[in-house]
Amino acid sequence: MQSILSIEGAAVIVALLSLIQISPLNINPWSWLGRAVGREINGEVIEKVGCLEKEVKCLHGEVEEDRAVTARVRILRFNDELLRNQKHSKDMFDSCLADIDMYEKYCEKHPAFRNNMTVMAVGNIKRCYQNCLEQHDFL
Repeated sequence: MQSILSIEGAAVIVALLSLIQISPLNINPWSWLGRAVGREINGEVIEKVGCLEKEVKCLHGEVEEDRAVTARVRILRFNDELLRNQKHSKDMFDSCLADIDMYEKYCEKHPAFRNNMTVMAVGNIKRCYQNCLEQHDFL
């Protein structure tokens, strides 16, 4: 008789939990129980996903820095060519100016990034570009 009452009692509790829902708070015990069980089962996967997110953010930062360094190299090389009086097309100037824009935006977002190498080169590139525009002297 004792076991029947406990089974009946458990059945009543399950039935009550299934029916309970407080309107303004919208409490559903089954949803809570499902989420708790799901977190317990998937805890390791959730932890690994969190680690992967951190690694992707780190990798994204490294890729952005690599792109900035590559743009800096192109800017400095272009300026070296100008200093050796090598002529360039307007498209080549435009490409270099796009590198300058991207590089300067990166430097603004990352003040610790070494930038002093390109300041004079950028000034010279812009000055040469302006001269070529005025004199129609592109390659």
